[in-house]
Amino acid sequence: MKTSIWLTLDDLIFEGRNKMYGAYLLRKEYPRHLAIAVSVIAGLLLLALPLPQYLSRNSTFDNVKSPDKPDERVLVILEPPLKDISEFQQPAQPVSPPPPSVSTPATTLPTTIATTDDVVTATPIDQVTGTPLAGGVDGGTGIVETTGTTGATDTGTGTAPVAVAPVIVDYAEVKPQFPGGEAELIKQINKLVRYPEVAIRDDISGIVYVSFVVDPKGNVSRIKIEKGIGGGCDQEAVRVISQLKGWSPAMQNGNPVFFKYVMPVRFVLRN
Repeated sequence: MKTSIWLTLDDLIFEGRNKMYGAYLLRKEYPRHLAIAVSVIAGLLLLALPLPQYLSRNSTFDNVKSPDKPDERVLVILEPPLKDISEFQQPAQPVSPPPPSVSTPATTLPTTIATTDDVVTATPIDQVTGTPLAGGVDGGTGIVETTGTTGATDTGTGTAPVAVAPVIVDYAEVKPQFPGGEAELIKQINKLVRYPEVAIRDDISGIVYVSFVVDPKGNVSRIKIEKGIGGGCDQEAVRVISQLKGWSPAMQNGNPVFFKYVMPVRFVLRN
């Protein structure tokens, strides 16, 4: 019924006119064009609905992480048994005591005095005839006295100040504590660490053993790789540990002490 009405209206409007004119054709084709447009839009919507799920399962951007998102491929292990890290620690070399100083006793030279027996009398001789001249010349007497000491030299007395190295312990009554505890420490490391691209490319994974010292002021220093795996993981572990600030120092007998901490950081590639 509606179609016949529209046809009738179109016929009335264009009665006596050239129906091959563009406006008449547009009115005639409008319902078909509208149906095609609606069908295309509906088809595109149906195709777009499962697209997000497909991209989430097959996305190639999983390795791109926001600065605040932890890297789930890196695990942090705290407080390993000492037997696990003893193989990485070199035994201290014994220090031999310096040889005792040997003092040389002073030597006193004897005093020498020339007596009258040592007097030398020279008799002049004629240079032409070779005969002694009359009178002679008294050579005189003299006394030579020499007294002194050799050997020992006074170098002064006293003890030079010696710089005392701080005592670093690996056991204390109260261990150093990161602000917020171990849970916050793990959270901060996972937030800061980034899996190195070289290690990803070369498929490198494993545990990096990092040692560092927490001083009485709560600062981290003397960061050292006890055992590494390469691929940039060692440098990444050192970089992250150096950014951990504000520790509570270790306490022994009520006093803050230098404490050596060994932390294993496990790098695991997860496909």
